[in-house]
Amino acid sequence: MKRGGTRDPLCLPPVPAFLPRWLHAGEGAQARDQRVPQGVLVVKSCFKCALVLPLTEFYRHPKTADGHLGKCKGCARKDVADYAERNPELIRAKKASYSKTDAGKRTSSASWLRHKAKFPERINATVAVNNAIKLGRLARQPCFVCGDVAQAHHPDYSRPLDVTWLCRKHHRETHQLAKQLNQPTQEGTKK
Repeated sequence: MKRGGTRDPLCLPPVPAFLPRWLHAGEGAQARDQRVPQGVLVVKSCFKCALVLPLTEFYRHPKTADGHLGKCKGCARKDVADYAERNPELIRAKKASYSKTDAGKRTSSASWLRHKAKFPERINATVAVNNAIKLGRLARQPCFVCGDVAQAHHPDYSRPLDVTWLCRKHHRETHQLAKQLNQPTQEGTKK
């Protein structure tokens, strides 16, 4: 089922028994022109993992014959993650240059607005601490762990002025530890 030495994207592996065989009838342009009835599951094979998956599991791509990438979404995500792991400096530089563009500024602003809407208690606690520092009611302290310049960490956002002073590194580690402790284990219980 090859044409001119290249693989026809519509010549898929055998259709699983639970799907109608007419889905892959015909070859080349004839198959491309065939109308697939609404509600029928169209499948495609991923060239990386060789799984036969529904077409919805493939990202759209306008330059391919069937309009979808040849690798499934899972494989595409894995490739992007692997690339980012191998090239952290390049990714950091691209993000920095994007954040300076108008589109990057709009994206950042929209992200901040979503964060404010999702976590209003965090924003209110941060504002309360900043106001207390400005008014002299709260004094900025060094990091509780290492003595470096510190940020205010809120163990409980309902008590905004009850803070622990941690440097950026230890503040991040504290939140990561809290997140790990609150995640359910395989059995569905907390650690």
